[in-house]
Amino acid sequence: MEMLVRPASLQALENAENPFQSRFWAEIKKSNGWDPHAFDLSFSKARLPGSSDCIDKTSVLLVLSKNIFPGAGIAYVPFGPDLPQGNIDASDLKQLTFQLKKLIKKNLFLVRFDFPWNSVITQRKTDSNTNPVRTRLLPRRLSYAIQPEATLLLDLAPPVESIYDNFRKRAKRHIVRGMQSLVTETFTNPVPEEVFSDWYDIYRITARRDGFHPRSSEYLQKMLSLSQNDNKSTGCMLTAARQHGRMVAGSITLRSRNIAVYLFGASLREEGQKSSPSYLVQWQAIQEARRLGCRVYDFFGISPADAASGKSHHLQSLAQFKRSFGGMYAERPGTWDVPLRPLTYKLFTIAEKYRIHAARS
Repeated sequence: MEMLVRPASLQALENAENPFQSRFWAEIKKSNGWDPHAFDLSFSKARLPGSSDCIDKTSVLLVLSKNIFPGAGIAYVPFGPDLPQGNIDASDLKQLTFQLKKLIKKNLFLVRFDFPWNSVITQRKTDSNTNPVRTRLLPRRLSYAIQPEATLLLDLAPPVESIYDNFRKRAKRHIVRGMQSLVTETFTNPVPEEVFSDWYDIYRITARRDGFHPRSSEYLQKMLSLSQNDNKSTGCMLTAARQHGRMVAGSITLRSRNIAVYLFGASLREEGQKSSPSYLVQWQAIQEARRLGCRVYDFFGISPADAASGKSHHLQSLAQFKRSFGGMYAERPGTWDVPLRPLTYKLFTIAEKYRIHAARS
């Protein structure tokens, strides 16, 4: 596969299909210490497996970079690139990596890829007559994924009634019960400070209860405040449920023109509670995403179908909740790294693996 990478303006990301490849996401990550870069990425004469057809495809690629150690940085591609027919050979990642390395003005020791849903990474057999490639610089799949490896994608094209009818009994039961005592509302432009404060209190309680590390209030407020200033189609919304005037659950959803992604959720669990308010919050967010023109609702993370033990996977606790809303199962090929400085890379992954294991235990 022939690839050509050329610098582009961040404005070229305005109409990105995937919100993690949007200019909005570039601004979010910039506020969190990353440097965003946009590139025009062209694939040409890409021969599909088992076919003589060729494909020409051009897309805009968001790449984030950051110095991890003094004089040593990484480049990270979130949910990209948009591949021809969703396929790329692992050896072609090296070609893409070295083009990115030349264009990003950092001393990189790693280029990392988290590919879009339903991407396929193939591995070409090495020709014994060619010069051997140093195995330590070959692309490799991490044993731990940075982004979720599996999700459920809900089609928002059918009428609202049809979407609801396809929910499982569990979701319907909680939604009906929730509607008897809860009031829901979605906030976009802007989110009142007191609303965010109430939600963040619940979010911290949820983090302590469920054992995950919460995002900082500054980071989440930045996401919502940038949405306030973005008059285009990409941004975040906060959906909240109140009972007798008191907030009991809420979620933050990221959206582009066509895709909504459920990012953060929080809820209270109290004695005598007959239903979980999170179900009604999710149903409200789904309807709002559909009203805003989104065609797909991404629940963003369940345990993969081939997980060795579902109960041990860090996303298993959310699987029952998300599956009750239906949706089509989708997978990604995990997180792929192309190390450029093997020793620095090894030290980095040892520390990273320990940190992620501690956060997900």
